[in-house]
Amino acid sequence: MIHSHKLKRSLAVLALLLGTASAALAQDKPKYYVNFIGGPEIQFFAVVKRGVEEAGKDLGVEAIFSGPKCCDINLQAQLLKSNVAAKPDGIAVEFNDPKALSKPLLDALDAGIPVVLVNTQNFAEESDPRIKALAYIGQDERVSGAKVGAGLKPHLKKGAHVVCQNPGPAQIVQTIRCDGLKAYLEKELGATVDVLVNTASTPAQGISVLDGYMRSHKNTSAIVSLNPETGTYACQWVDKNKMHGQVTLGGYDVSPAVLDCIKRGTTAFTLVQQAYAQGYLAVVALYMKHKYGMTPPNIDTSTLYVTKENADSFQPIVDSGRGG
Repeated sequence: MIHSHKLKRSLAVLALLLGTASAALAQDKPKYYVNFIGGPEIQFFAVVKRGVEEAGKDLGVEAIFSGPKCCDINLQAQLLKSNVAAKPDGIAVEFNDPKALSKPLLDALDAGIPVVLVNTQNFAEESDPRIKALAYIGQDERVSGAKVGAGLKPHLKKGAHVVCQNPGPAQIVQTIRCDGLKAYLEKELGATVDVLVNTASTPAQGISVLDGYMRSHKNTSAIVSLNPETGTYACQWVDKNKMHGQVTLGGYDVSPAVLDCIKRGTTAFTLVQQAYAQGYLAVVALYMKHKYGMTPPNIDTSTLYVTKENADSFQPIVDSGRGG
C-alpha cells in the first residue's frame, strides 16, 4: 500500500509531466492571425472573430483575431507588424489601405509566411504584383453595391433621391459600396445618390445625424445603410416618423434588430456576405496551405438577399451569433 506522502509526491510528478506535455503540444499547434481594421465592439467584426476562433477549435490550431477598436488604419498596421514579428504559420489580412499595410504584408511574404486577403482587397496601381496575386476571401463590393441598387429599383421612380449611410469612411469597402450603388442607380434611373457619413458612437447620435439629413432632404425616397448599426438607425427613424411606404430601406449585413425590421416590413432587404464564413474560411485556407501545401483559393462568400419572404430561414443563424 502506498503511503499518503508517497501518493501525493507521485501525483505531483504526474501533474508536472502532464503540464509539460500539454505545453509542448500547445507550442506545436499551428498559429494563424486574422488581421482586421475593427474589433468585436462592431457586430460584423464580432461575427468574423467568432468564425476565426471556432475554426481554430474545429481544426485544433491557434487562430487569433487581431483588430483594434474600429476603425484606425494605423493601429491595424501596427497590429499587422506585431503579427508578422510573431512568425505565425499564416496571416489573413483585411487589405484596406495599400499605403499603410503593404510594407508589413510584404515583410510577411519575404519571411515565408503564407498570406491571404479577406473581406477587402484595396489595390493601388503601384501595388506589388505579389499582393495582387494573393487569394481573396469575401465579396466583390462594387458588384454588391449594384445588387443593392437592383433591390431598390422596383421601389423607386425615375430621378429618385437616395442616401447611402457610410459608417466607416476609413474602410475603402464602404466607399466602393456607395460608388457601386451610385453607378447602378444613375444608369438605370437617373437617380441622385448622396453619401452621409454617420460614424456616431451611440444610437441616439446615429438617429440624430440621419434625422438632420432627412429633414433637409425631404425628397429622399430610399436609405441604404452599410452595416447593421446604421440599418437599425434607419429602421427606427422610419418607425418614429411613420414613413412606412414613403422611404424604402435597404442595406448590408444582418443582426437581430435588422432581421426584426425586415420581418415587420419596415426594411425591404439587406445583403449578407457571411462574415462568419469569411473568418472561418480564412483559417481553413491557411491551414490547408500549412498542412498540405495547397495554394489558397479565391472564395466568393456571396451576396445574399434577406427579405421578408426568407427572413425566417436566417433566424437560427442570427440567434447563434453567426449572422453578419
